[in-house]
Amino acid sequence: MSTQENKFVKQFSTLSNGSGDSEKFEKDFTNFLSSNANSIDFSFNKLKNNSFYITTSTDGNFRHYSWDNGQGGSMRFFNEIYQWRVGGKVFVKQVQDSEEGDSGEFSSKIYTINIQNKDYYLVITNSIFSNRDARQSVIAFVINNNQLVQAPIFKTKTKLLSRIDVDFDFFSVVDRPERPLELITFNGKADMLLIPVVNKDGKVTNRSIQYVFNGTSLEFKGVK
Repeated sequence: MSTQENKFVKQFSTLSNGSGDSEKFEKDFTNFLSSNANSIDFSFNKLKNNSFYITTSTDGNFRHYSWDNGQGGSMRFFNEIYQWRVGGKVFVKQVQDSEEGDSGEFSSKIYTINIQNKDYYLVITNSIFSNRDARQSVIAFVINNNQLVQAPIFKTKTKLLSRIDVDFDFFSVVDRPERPLELITFNGKADMLLIPVVNKDGKVTNRSIQYVFNGTSLEFKGVK
């Protein structure tokens, strides 16, 4: 594993200087994850840096790999791979662009909530559209019949969502010390998801939209 990681580190370094083949790196890395079940437990500490992110669920059975492919300017483009384990078998899924020009996103955290004896994973993702314009999102996933599917567990006043996006002005939070930013958070003890309120100018405020677990979903409870 370590020997192969060194090869990926060298291969990935060529992406940042513009001389590498992004598609080949993604294909090689995906094939490696698919053919090596123990890769889901490997740290890849040498590969992780400021533009390669690996987030893992607390149970160790779900991972998201994401990296800057070096093809953007002020708008950054990310490739993504999901990996999960069921009964000792490991599965891999590449995230395909939903539309032309889709920038992709990198992950910064994975929270877990148990609903009716089944683990649901709340993945915090981040997009960079320009020096100013950014987005943080939370996406709910569940594994059903070995398949990874988005789960509509966020209950608003009118509908169920599997994803919540927060677009914001990065400069309004640039002085916050943590990186990546932790704007969307989940309190596991209170089973409460907190979504920051952003004003009409895109500035992140001190107020939060609260979603509280009701036994089957995270339900909108108000703004504080």
